[in-house]
Amino acid sequence: MIITDWRPYVRGALRGFVSVELGNGLVLLDCKVFSGRDGLYCQLPDKPSLKDGELQRDRDGNVIYYPTVRPAKREIGDKFSSAVLKLLREKYPNALAVDTSGGGAWSRQAAGSPQQHRGRGRA
Repeated sequence: MIITDWRPYVRGALRGFVSVELGNGLVLLDCKVFSGRDGLYCQLPDKPSLKDGELQRDRDGNVIYYPTVRPAKREIGDKFSSAVLKLLREKYPNALAVDTSGGGAWSRQAAGSPQQHRGRGRA
C-alpha cells in the first residue's frame, strides 16, 4: 500500500484527506482521517446523498453521506485504517499534529502545502 496524497484539512473531527494506492493498483481517493473519542481513524471514501439534484441533510442540517467502498468485515476496515495511519505517520511525521484553531482552513503549518504531499511513499 502506498500513500499517494495527503491534504490536511481541520474542521471538527476531520483532520484531512488521504489517497491510497492498494497493492493491486487501485487507488482510493480522498479517504477521510478523523479524530474520535478512541483516537484517529481513516474512513473509506464516501459521497454526498442527492435527491432531485439537491444535497440531502439530516435533522441537524448536516449533509448525509453514503459509502462508495466498504470492507466485507469490520476487522478488515480496522486493519486498513491502522495501516493507512501508520504509513501516513511514516511519510509525513507531522501530518497529524495540525493546528486545530483554523476551523476549516487547510492546515499547512505542520505538513506543508497539498502539492508538497503528492508522491509515492511506499510501505
